[in-house]
Amino acid sequence: LATADPASARHAASPLMNGWRVQSQDVLDDHPVVLLISMKQRNIEELHQIAHRVSDPRDPKYGQYLTGAQIQDLTRPSAKNVQVVMKWLTNAGAQVNARWDDEIFEARLYVGSAQEMLQTKFCHVVNDHTGQHMVLAGDYWLPANVDAAVTAIYGLHGLPLPPRTPIRSKLPAAPANVTPAVLHQTYNITGVTASGSSMNRQAVAEFQGQTFNASDLSAFFREYVATAPQSAAKISKFVGGGIGASQDESMLDVEYIMGIVPSILTEYWYWGGKDFCADLKNWTGFILAEEDAPLVHSVSYGYQGDLKDLGCNDAVVQDVDFNFAKLAAKGVSIIFASGDSGSGYPNHVCVNDPCGGGVRDTAVWGNVTFRLPLTPKINSPLGCCVACQLFGDAGLCDAWTYDSFGVIGGLCTMQNNVRKVVSEHGRISGGNAVRPPPLKLYPSWPASSPWVTAVGSTRFRNQLVG
Repeated sequence: LATADPASARHAASPLMNGWRVQSQDVLDDHPVVLLISMKQRNIEELHQIAHRVSDPRDPKYGQYLTGAQIQDLTRPSAKNVQVVMKWLTNAGAQVNARWDDEIFEARLYVGSAQEMLQTKFCHVVNDHTGQHMVLAGDYWLPANVDAAVTAIYGLHGLPLPPRTPIRSKLPAAPANVTPAVLHQTYNITGVTASGSSMNRQAVAEFQGQTFNASDLSAFFREYVATAPQSAAKISKFVGGGIGASQDESMLDVEYIMGIVPSILTEYWYWGGKDFCADLKNWTGFILAEEDAPLVHSVSYGYQGDLKDLGCNDAVVQDVDFNFAKLAAKGVSIIFASGDSGSGYPNHVCVNDPCGGGVRDTAVWGNVTFRLPLTPKINSPLGCCVACQLFGDAGLCDAWTYDSFGVIGGLCTMQNNVRKVVSEHGRISGGNAVRPPPLKLYPSWPASSPWVTAVGSTRFRNQLVG
């Protein structure tokens, strides 16, 4: 690769975490790349003020929402910046598609051209825990005038969400009896009859393989919403596809949202990409672009951890948050109930490292034996580590290493007298026991965005708890 121009701006890639690693094979020059270049927009603070005012019942501007066209006129990128970025992309041979009044440029090109344009190198990465594969760029460089015109570039560093780990103290004797009828009684939902009018619609947002199966929805209605006509068990509109095999998260969303008040028209908005923050940018952008989008969108996704672990740097997070602010100014409600497992839950996968990925630079000490009250037969330390995450105290699991777990008498047991310090890379080294520093806890994002409604989520960011 050519040496970067000294006047260029460097954008560093985040270290690969949580099981991701670089593979040895090169990415071929003819491998296709799709980039989303998000332009720097105008009047950001003014838009924020409008979003606050139209959302505050005490403000005279309450409920006086902007149209999509008014939001575009207010925030449209400058013509000069658009010209700079378009010239840069076309000179590199990219096929460019402008979206949403030049807010986003979708650039399609090949790795060979992209590496030269960005002064970077692409590589294959794999997650040894989950089997997920991606092609990512390393550090990249932008010409100074392009860097001044761009807020964020998607498609270079973004990663998918990790598979979710259920949190249970013990296996239930029987499934909980939570049906639409139980929810009606518990929350006193009465006297609500939906007309089925197109003026009253709702939507669910689903991501990363959470597809919909119509036969499962029909079966749910037959068993639990028997008084509703079968015609009510139907998605009114699909945006982005999403029809496929039944998935737990997506079907729970649809069945319970539709089952509470049947006949409200419900849309299914789906993004199946592997870059979670890029999917959020796309999803929110398409809602903004559709003047007649549903006014309520329900989301059951998020990440509780350092967003840089997903390749989402601060510029990307602020860029997505600005779309949420636009939606608030437009009067669209985004309701998140997602990704929050309680303050500080690590949400990692056990591997041959400290259990759960380890708490870096943290000492573990004590003269403790911890036995898991398990009935399943487990015959390996890895099995004990996984079981600890599923059925034990997840915070305690993270303070012990994979090798600390043994199977004694059919029970998973942690070894005694562990006095080791977790190093920067998550391995155990050294023999000096020190008191651990305060843990950095994270909220679920995007539920922690100030522009959305968070249901049952921890709304803080980067707090330290002693």
